[in-house]
Amino acid sequence: MKLSDKENQIKEAEILQKVLDGQTYAYGEVFSRHRKQAFALAFQYVRDYEDAKDIVQDAFIKAYQNLSRFDLKRSFAPWLMAIVRNLSIDFLRKRKMISPEELPE
Repeated sequence: MKLSDKENQIKEAEILQKVLDGQTYAYGEVFSRHRKQAFALAFQYVRDYEDAKDIVQDAFIKAYQNLSRFDLKRSFAPWLMAIVRNLSIDFLRKRKMISPEELPE
């Protein structure tokens, strides 16, 4: 049975609330749900498997560290993808691999 987007968002909010309540093991479920999309986005920017993996790991850590700031009424994926995008851009800038004019829209 496939959950609707709204049901999926409610379930995800429940999982994130568990994490906030100290049940940190529940974050593994969040990781499982979003790792492929996060990796695809990072790889789109950096075009390197290992670098993309590192960016995704950093993004999930950053999201975890800032989870208390996240509004559970919102969808988690766009917030996480913004973190992945920003870390990817920072990675490219640090390596002087891209100028601001060359960034994807």
